[in-house]
Amino acid sequence: MSIITNRGVQVSAAAGATLAATSVVTPLPWALWAAWTALSLIAVAKSFRG
Repeated sequence: MSIITNRGVQVSAAAGATLAATSVVTPLPWALWAAWTALSLIAVAKSFRG
């Protein structure tokens, strides 16, 4: 499965875009960004595994 068509990666990208748009209005806590980063890395790793 291609990384671009992987559902977990798509959800992670959408969540990142939402976080980025929200952080323009109000700064978000670093822990939220750290959690998103960790979940994004897991989604990408799973997409490579199959």
